Parts: sequence; structure tokens; C-alpha cells
Amino acid sequence: MRLFKRILLAVVLLIIIALAVVYFNLNRIVKHTIEVQSTDSLNLQTQLGSARLAIFGGNFSMNDLQIASPSGFSAPRILQLDKGAVQVSYGQLRSDPVHITSLTLKKPTIVVEQANGKFNFQAVMDQLPKQDPNAKPIKVVIDQLKIEDATVVLHPGLPGLSQEMKVNVPTLEMHNVGSGEGNKNGAALKDVAVLVITSLAKKGGDMSNIDALKTQLSSAVKNVQDQARAQIDKQLQGVQEKLKGTGLEDAGKNISGQLDKALGGGTDTEKKKKK
Repeated sequence: MRLFKRILLAVVLLIIIALAVVYFNLNRIVKHTIEVQSTDSLNLQTQLGSARLAIFGGNFSMNDLQIASPSGFSAPRILQLDKGAVQVSYGQLRSDPVHITSLTLKKPTIVVEQANGKFNFQAVMDQLPKQDPNAKPIKVVIDQLKIEDATVVLHPGLPGLSQEMKVNVPTLEMHNVGSGEGNKNGAALKDVAVLVITSLAKKGGDMSNIDALKTQLSSAVKNVQDQARAQIDKQLQGVQEKLKGTGLEDAGKNISGQLDKALGGGTDTEKKKKK
């Protein structure tokens, strides 16, 4: 009887150890996947401190996400995120697109600066790599995207600004990112990153109370949104060509003119204004 108990205990311990090894390896795989996908899609070095999937599923967290600035700008990073919290099931991680119930970005910091007449987020958009038609980037549909306790750092040299200014941005919420009208197939990670950066940049400019900066930032953000819309439309045209004769030609039509609509997102404030 004692021998049986010892064998049973040993088996249980081996199972626990095996599960722990799989769990920690899975966290490393997820961390590596996020770093590689973000680096490749944005053409900017991305580092993630850690990633953790809940043992029983349903929750995923990441810490210390850093995205480098494009070349030619002084800040080492354009975006740094303290923590990110995701609600998603393990089953959805294998789906395409990945359906995320909620994504909360806590204490993100973005830097807005200008070099040679161009804002850094414009440079991000300009240097995005051409999408490989054979590649399959991770795409997501996010029911709720929340940005909490964000900070926008405005560098000196911006219009009307002689010294650094930090703007604390209140909570922003967006809904149905990646599943808006005409776009049911999800948003790529780069699209979500561009949406977050441009939304915070515009908000920082609006809250700076510097008219010249507010005007230029608003115009630059619109230009980036238009570029994103053009890229999405171009991608959809390619998809529609492949779908000819299948009866699904209309699947990618009716993309809206703004980036938040193209991704299926929009802030609650913007939605109230439209009503």
C-alpha cells in the first residue's frame, strides 16, 4: 500500500512538473510571437518584458512593451506600455482572426516629436513594410479596447513648444476594433498600434492648448489615417480579385474613410458627437 502511494505521488509530481514546463514554455512562445510580429509588421524593434497566460485560460497579461522610434528621431522609443490585460480564451488564440473580448492598455507613454518637418508617427506609417501576399499576420477582433492613464510626451521643437510638455490623457475607449462595417476579417497588430499612437497623439495635441500644435497634429493624424485607409483598400482589392467568381466579391467592400472606422473602432466621445 505504501509503495502504491509513493508511486501515485511520484506520478502526480511528474504531471505537475510537466504542466509547469509546458506553461512556462507557452508564455515564452507567446512573448516571442508578439515581439516578432510587431517588429516585422511595424519595421520597428519591439521588446516585451514578459507575457503570462492564466493557467485555466480567459486572461493574458503582458508587461513592459517597448516599441522603438523610427530612425531620425531622438527619443529611443515612440511607445512604452507598463501593462496590458487581455481577456481571451485559449480556443480563440488558434482562430483567425483572434477574437479578444477586451484589451486594456495601462499607463502607456507615447512620444511625439518632429524631424525635417515630419512627425514621428508619420515616419512610422511611411516605413511600414510592404505586406507579403504569402504571409499570414496575426489579426484580431477586439470587442473593447481601453487605454488608461496614458501620457503623451511632447518634445521641444514642435510648433509653439520650446520645452518638453507632458500631457496626461484620461481613459479612452474604442469598440469593435477589426469588425467594423465592411471589415469582418480583423485588424493586424500594426493597425492596432497605429490606431493607439495616432489617437493618443491627437488627444495630446488637443489638450496642449497650443493652437498651432493642435492644428498641425490634427492634420498629420488625418494624413496617416488616409494612408492607412488606402493601404487597407489596396489589400481588399487584391482579396476581391482572388474572390471573383466565388460569390463573395462583396465581402471586403464599404471600408469607411477614417482609420478608426476602417479598423472598426471609435472612441465613445466621437460616437456621441455623431449622434
